[in-house]
Amino acid sequence: MLDKVKSIPFLIEACRILKNKILDFHLVLVGGGPDQEAVARMIVGMDWVHWVGPKFGIEKTELMTIADVFLLPGKVDWRS
Repeated sequence: MLDKVKSIPFLIEACRILKNKILDFHLVLVGGGPDQEAVARMIVGMDWVHWVGPKFGIEKTELMTIADVFLLPGKVDWRS
């Protein structure tokens, strides 16, 4: 879900740094939610960022199979 707790601006900035070092790097953003319009504005002109909206089931699985890395942004409580 694209909302504040996921820290999407941080994720995109981290990926921008990666893109400068790995020229063929692409980010596939999956999800929708309250911040999707802000995210859409954030990625304007970034042809290496591909926002595909919400995906579930086999569609989500197919996207995971093309990935070399899975990034899960936001707050993760490792103690639970």
